[in-house]
Amino acid sequence: MNGGFVREILIAMLILVVDLGFASLCAYLAYRKGRNAYLWFLLGLLFWPIVIWIVLFLPRVEPRRCPFCGDLIGESEEICSRCRADL
Repeated sequence: MNGGFVREILIAMLILVVDLGFASLCAYLAYRKGRNAYLWFLLGLLFWPIVIWIVLFLPRVEPRRCPFCGDLIGESEEICSRCRADL
């Protein structure tokens, strides 16, 4: 095997590992702030230098709770899935 080819493969693998690491960091930071970790991981794979700064300055999203039973509900839900209360 050619030594230059092996070096190129090792550099490509190093870049991939670093990219996956920063994308994982983006996903972790987004998850800690109540955001979709999978979406931010994909964005981090493509644009991690920018995405890390965006995620760092995003405000935390507080989960919405049903006022009657206290169950977590989605932002767009109008009826609680647990107690069927109108929201």
